[in-house]
Amino acid sequence: MDCENTDSLDIFLYVDGRLEKMVSFCGNELPKPIMSNGPKLSMVFRGIYSSRTSSGFKISYAFLEDYAVTSGKQLKEFPCAFVYNSSESERGVVMSPNYPGVYPRDTECNYFFYGNQDEKVRLHFTHFDVEGVIP
Repeated sequence: MDCENTDSLDIFLYVDGRLEKMVSFCGNELPKPIMSNGPKLSMVFRGIYSSRTSSGFKISYAFLEDYAVTSGKQLKEFPCAFVYNSSESERGVVMSPNYPGVYPRDTECNYFFYGNQDEKVRLHFTHFDVEGVIP
């Protein structure tokens, strides 16, 4: 959506020490959750107009250390890594950081699966939408 000449909220991330715009929001469609790529995030609200029908925005925030991944055990020796052991759970759900929201830019995550000697790992994707090369 083009938010250039209207009220908007711009989200900026720090990439290689520089502030870069991640996304702009305007209108009344509720955005998906957003996650920064590190400990800093900047928001700029730009109010050009005011009307009785526009009520602004309200955001809840949280400082997280687990990339909002709710399954597996996070490995502290990697920036974003999670372990899944069959001895703890034989099945479960794995998701990208901040799912179903926008995953953080410039982030690499590793997922490690460890089964017993006679087991194999089966992955069944229920949703897949990542940026990439169009076929």
